[in-house]
Amino acid sequence: MKIVFLMLLSTCLFASETYLVNKEHSKIGFAVKYLGINDVEGRFNDFEIYYEVDSNKITKLEGKIAAASIDTADKKRDSHLRRSDFFDIGKYPTLSLKLVTPFLLKLNEKQEIEVALTILETTKNVKLNVVYLGPKTDPWTKVEGLYFKLDGELNRDDFGLTWNKVLDDNSGFLIAKTVKLNISIESYRSNEKPAFSRFYKEKQRGKTVSASKSELEDLEAIAEVVPANPKKVPVVVTPAPKKESQYSSFANVALTLITGFIVFLALIVFGIFSQRKISTYMEEKGYSETITYIVASGFVMIVLIIVSFFTAPLMGWGENPFLKYFN
Repeated sequence: MKIVFLMLLSTCLFASETYLVNKEHSKIGFAVKYLGINDVEGRFNDFEIYYEVDSNKITKLEGKIAAASIDTADKKRDSHLRRSDFFDIGKYPTLSLKLVTPFLLKLNEKQEIEVALTILETTKNVKLNVVYLGPKTDPWTKVEGLYFKLDGELNRDDFGLTWNKVLDDNSGFLIAKTVKLNISIESYRSNEKPAFSRFYKEKQRGKTVSASKSELEDLEAIAEVVPANPKKVPVVVTPAPKKESQYSSFANVALTLITGFIVFLALIVFGIFSQRKISTYMEEKGYSETITYIVASGFVMIVLIIVSFFTAPLMGWGENPFLKYFN
């Protein structure tokens, strides 16, 4: 009986623990050379990762990353990255990762591990340097979490992310093939809430979830700063002053008489000259008098209508455009 009890006790003592990565305080970042000069940095904002610790050793780690959550601080660039040239999120919505080499939790010691990374249809092992930063306790919740830093690099061509452009001077490519990875991890046991949960007072079906004394004190302190029913400040909108029309002013009338007369005279001269030239040309070609008249008159009429449309402001349609030079 004692042996059975000891076996059960040892199983409980050395059972593996599952940890969840808190994405609110973690980062999956990357950097890529652009034009061979600048680093374009980005990150994935949405992911789910968990790992298991057994006898001070991480034996299992798996995760999913939402491809659509890519963020490089440029909406147009992010939109391009989500399309078929790169991550093709409609067809491949997630990236996945899985630990290949288990490793011990050695405080502040750099270790090399391998992770099987799947992007699009390709799965390849990627080497990462990991540093275990140790356990740290959140001062608000008194909950202990485990912290890590990871870095590494991969060749994006290996995963089918091959889109690129040759530079105009043929000195290289627009985007580098090497992608540098920069990852920071905050994690908690799966049965414990991450630190950010302290800011929420949940309600469900009319029942308020109980909170600790310290959490209630925090909420009361916030309530003192933020009023429950803040007063709305009336917004006074001052209408823009209406621009007074000068259509009937003496200056506009006088100016329109001058410009209108000039345009009208020009149209008359153009019409007579054009019709005479066209008629002479068609008569020399042997066209009948009727056809010559129709073609010449029709052409002149169309041109006059078009010119009149564009010169209408000069002939009294609204304010004269030259009026601004006399104000």
